[in-house]
Amino acid sequence: MAKSSSKYSIYLVGGAVRDQLLGLDISDRDYVVVGASDQTLRDEGFLQVGKGFPVFLHPKTHCEYALARTEKKIGQAHTDFICDFNPQVSLEMDLKRRDLTVNAIAQNNDGTLIDPYGGQKDIQARCLRHVSDAFSEDPLRVLRVARFLAQLGDFDFHIAPETFELMQQMTDQKLLSALSLERVWYETKRALESTHLERYFNCLQKLGALDTLYPGLTKAHITQAAYAKSLCDDDTMVYAFLCHGLKDIPAVFEKADKKTKQYAHLANHYYGVAINQMARSYQDILALVKALSLHSKTPEHQGLEFLCSCWGHLATYKKDTLHPDLHPKLIDIGKAIAAIDYKALKQESSSQEAFLIHVAKLQLDCIKQVWD
Repeated sequence: MAKSSSKYSIYLVGGAVRDQLLGLDISDRDYVVVGASDQTLRDEGFLQVGKGFPVFLHPKTHCEYALARTEKKIGQAHTDFICDFNPQVSLEMDLKRRDLTVNAIAQNNDGTLIDPYGGQKDIQARCLRHVSDAFSEDPLRVLRVARFLAQLGDFDFHIAPETFELMQQMTDQKLLSALSLERVWYETKRALESTHLERYFNCLQKLGALDTLYPGLTKAHITQAAYAKSLCDDDTMVYAFLCHGLKDIPAVFEKADKKTKQYAHLANHYYGVAINQMARSYQDILALVKALSLHSKTPEHQGLEFLCSCWGHLATYKKDTLHPDLHPKLIDIGKAIAAIDYKALKQESSSQEAFLIHVAKLQLDCIKQVWD
């Protein structure tokens, strides 16, 4: 915990305090500074990084320190806020602008908790409740609450009825459509990284916001992604399964990194080849192998094994459209391809071209052995 000085006071705030009360590991620590000016922190060696309002990095720990502030919305854009960060802004005033009571708890240097809005009580009740009506000033908070449902899924948090009603009003007023793709993707990515990603999408579906943010996404896609998450912690693969069978990839997903987008488009394109009646020969599967192999990373073809395995398992839910023996064969093909000793093969090859020829031959042998 950072020390307070005679000039000002420093408090640990936000998710770090919440997670500490839940017994979780704390990865990021954010602090609020009360009673100081931006010049005071600069004089003490803090590096200012915020533009709209002063946020500083500690000269040694590089943790974020923000001056206590209040906010007033003056326009529709998410940047249209007037911030007041003068030294007279109190801790309670700063905490009141936060989204949820569970995120509006502060801790001082001796461990004492300052909780003016009942955050501890809501943590005990596993309840996500907004602090004030200012919640509705930023529609991104609808996504943030849904994301917290996913991130805190192990604790089975629920949304307070009055908070859900406010989220519903914001959705019905079409406020979410004004959100930038970058802001939506940031929340989406963090939800996909959680172990209960389905809670995020299910919440948005209940609000009627799913089609606004992710056109074409259905309950089936959410179920597929959650299933993939249970098998593998590779978020790229989870994302690929979320996009399965979509006619068009939602625009927000184009904000993902290059590898993630490649897998999503490939998985989507080859989905039909992999699990429907078209896949009646090993040549069809070889086309899938070749396409996905181009984007595999170390360990070689781990992603390919995962995709084949997942397609095989998912196929059990689509037996009416399947070749009878397809899904167990897909699983076996994935395992056989992953078992190839690519490292040794590369060392034995005289060139990259020779290596790729050997890889293609061994992959084809694996497919034939399983398929025939």
